[in-house]
Amino acid sequence: MTEKDTEKIIRDHLIGKKIQKIEFYDYNNLYLVFDPEHQWVVDFCIYIELNEGFIMYYFDGENECVEFSTEKNIEDIDPEGNAQALGAFDIQGLKILQGKEITDIHFRWSFYRLLDESFELTEKKYYLPTEMILVFENGHRLQIASVQYAIDKKTKKMINIEYDLVGELLVTLFNDFHKG
Repeated sequence: MTEKDTEKIIRDHLIGKKIQKIEFYDYNNLYLVFDPEHQWVVDFCIYIELNEGFIMYYFDGENECVEFSTEKNIEDIDPEGNAQALGAFDIQGLKILQGKEITDIHFRWSFYRLLDESFELTEKKYYLPTEMILVFENGHRLQIASVQYAIDKKTKKMINIEYDLVGELLVTLFNDFHKG
């Protein structure tokens, strides 16, 4: 799929829809909190339930990179049931998005290529968003990105943040992180 094809699928699925629930799923039964009401990091899955359908942004172990789905459910991507729902909608910062309509989406893109049977890269590129910023009717923004980062030992803040398809899932409310 091209970047434009992938963007169309996501836009068609999200624009004009309202958030019903947001959930984090992880195997470790925890997520990192860099700002209790604005910034979190999850290893496995972010699930967004809409008034019509849902979207998941998750780490796909088979392809070893992040992926999104508007069709698979959590049981499809975690058939053993090892991932735990972490109660993300208990966070007041996320709960304020309930019932809010998504009016726009901004993307940052990357791609990956598969290996053939000779372990050579195939020509076909698979485009995926490394960042989606959902814009809501009330002006709030929700950033969902796949990143690699370090933690400053003194400040306990994220540093050296890089967008990466094999990274962890960063969720930021209101404040976008823009590299560069």
